[in-house]
Amino acid sequence: MRSVLVVPVTDPKALDAAFAAAADAIVLDLVTDRKRDPTARVAVRRTARDILRAAQIDAHRPHLYVRLEGLDEDAFDDDLSAVMIGEPDGILLAGSRSGIDVQHLGAKLAVQEAEYGLTDGETGVIAEAGASARALFTLASYDGASARLVGLTWHAERLALDLGSDHDVTELADFAPFQTVRHLTLFAARAAEVAALDTASAIVDETLFLAECQAARRHGFNAKLTTSPSQVAIINAVFSRDPA
Repeated sequence: MRSVLVVPVTDPKALDAAFAAAADAIVLDLVTDRKRDPTARVAVRRTARDILRAAQIDAHRPHLYVRLEGLDEDAFDDDLSAVMIGEPDGILLAGSRSGIDVQHLGAKLAVQEAEYGLTDGETGVIAEAGASARALFTLASYDGASARLVGLTWHAERLALDLGSDHDVTELADFAPFQTVRHLTLFAARAAEVAALDTASAIVDETLFLAECQAARRHGFNAKLTTSPSQVAIINAVFSRDPA
């Protein structure tokens, strides 16, 4: 994977744009709908399931992941069960606290795969490992945590909230704490021998975004997340080349 496009499940136009963007992977984001009332949340789950099912018939479809959060909540199991019917390629675990969370998720996935007749171990996991100050002190635990683990990433906006920072997340290069987390996530991915995925950028300017992608590639990242279909082509071009 080079480009990983995160899209809200409840925005049909965004979904259409996402599937037209030629991203290597699309992440259906259920985290943004966690606060919905139970009835609405059921509808969101069904929408995600239906999107996954419909995409399965396309032999040239991108990898399909679902972003979930709240591993210890009852609603997480309901979310997971609903989307696993659609046979996603993997789960992006938002706010992952340590490798133990990946192991815990792996156990849940094994149960779901058995229930729905899926191949044991086929559902991968990308862990959003760098999203809080506390999580930074457990990055080493991802090494050997699970054979399902395919990548590690971080999250600038959530990290800023956790730090109580009012620093502009578009200024990653100038804010040392962001760069520390970025680099530690990269080191953790290398130690665990999985892909390192740079966080989605808040930068809109194409020239500045291109420079950010090029820097991430030079530093050793394998891919980059984005929430904008228009950025996919830039990401694919940069991460298809060897670092300069």
